[in-house]
Amino acid sequence: MKKRLLAMIFFTATFAFAQRAEIGGSIGGGAFAVSSGGADARGQAGIEACLFCSGRLGLFGEFSHWFSRDATQSAFGTDRVASADLGGAGLRIQGRGRVRVFFDVGAVAGRDEHVTGGGGAIGGIVVGSGVEIPWRQDWYIRPQVRVYGLSPHSIEGLGVHWAVSGGAGIGYRF
Repeated sequence: MKKRLLAMIFFTATFAFAQRAEIGGSIGGGAFAVSSGGADARGQAGIEACLFCSGRLGLFGEFSHWFSRDATQSAFGTDRVASADLGGAGLRIQGRGRVRVFFDVGAVAGRDEHVTGGGGAIGGIVVGSGVEIPWRQDWYIRPQVRVYGLSPHSIEGLGVHWAVSGGAGIGYRF
């Protein structure tokens, strides 16, 4: 079992190195909203990766967890999102040069939990943009903005979800 795990790690690292892959973490915050409720401030933490990133086009992947220390209903009894987990992937278009501006567009899916006890599967699109700033030889810092348009919970009768986040990531290029 240990040999298989080591072989898989070695194979993955070799593939990542050959493709100039990037992997990193991100942290930020923004608003996560339900059309039947309202927008609430949420923290966001996640991981991100990009394959084939040495050129102008790459494939990105991300996972983010949205959270709040104080996820409560409003005074008017409207629903709020208490937490959410989103995973997405798509196309990254980026500039050339040392400091690179990028634009992401892709699909996202996940699950949310509401303060009223509801929640469930959500899916939709993600659009983002930012700049990748090199730091040391293979490290980078990436300030970014992301907008998520998410599907309604039609079975539960809840409205469309949307989220906007701003944050920064730090990562490593293989």
